[in-house]
Formats: sequence, C-alpha cells, structure tokens
Amino acid sequence: MVDYQRYLSKVYPNTKARIIALLSISAPLSAKSIYHKIKYTSLTYHAIYKALNELKMSNVLLKEGNLYSIKPDFCNQLIEQIRHIKGIQIPPDIAFADKFDMIIENIHMLRESLNGEFNI
Repeated sequence: MVDYQRYLSKVYPNTKARIIALLSISAPLSAKSIYHKIKYTSLTYHAIYKALNELKMSNVLLKEGNLYSIKPDFCNQLIEQIRHIKGIQIPPDIAFADKFDMIIENIHMLRESLNGEFNI
C-alpha cells in the first residue's frame, strides 16, 4: 500500500498541491478519503474541506455528489502551459547557466500564471 501521507508531505508544499497530486493519481475521492490519505499531524478535516471548496471555486476541481476529481479544463491549461515551455527555443550559443536560467524563468512564469488563475 502506498504511504500517501509521507510521500505527499515530502513532495508537495501545501494542502492544495497535495490534494491535486492525490486526485491526479486516484480519483474520484470523497473528502473523507482525501483526508485519510493526506492528513498529517497539524492538518484537520476542516482544513482539507476548506481547501477542497477553494479549489472547486477556483475551477480546479469538479464535485459530483460527494466525490471530487480534477476538472479536465484545468488539465488542458496545464498541458498548454507545458507545451509553451517545451516550445521555447534556446539559441545553441548561449552558455549552459544561461539556458538553465531561461528554463527556470519560464517555470516561474508558469507557476505565477497558475497561481493567479487558479489561486493555488
């Protein structure tokens, strides 16, 4: 059995990111199931429920009955942003450090646009 609590708490920095990560590999899930899979010492059911509602209001999650899943539109926008980053042309004569900086800058732009658009 996968130890979701340990894995998600190490890899993802906040509750909303953990919820999205969990639902990306095992959806749909109820709020109670999500809580039991990602809780850790200082996280309450109320905190999970609040994060789920905020993600739903931000059009990241879809709720059908009592089950949550990731909205296809959210996935499509992520895919488009990744395609944009992958499509960036980096001239061959630029030093490795500068190439790395360009890639990191584009990742930060993606993160900022997602934070603004989806309030993650």
